[in-house]
Amino acid sequence: MSDLVTTTVRRARRRLDRGAVSAEYALLTVGTITFGGLLLKILTDAQVRDQILAIIMAIIKLVLSHFGAL
Repeated sequence: MSDLVTTTVRRARRRLDRGAVSAEYALLTVGTITFGGLLLKILTDAQVRDQILAIIMAIIKLVLSHFGAL
């Protein structure tokens, strides 16, 4: 009798897991699209792009000065 209950519980868990996996894929897809949209907005905005470029250039100068290249 316990084998039958164990088998039934395992099958039920597998069915529930299938739904969870689908929900996880849906959340991952929505998150990816949201991140892509945000990244597109940031990269197409000139002011933000200039600020990011200034930060990157400051980091490069810092690294180069640390190694004595400047």
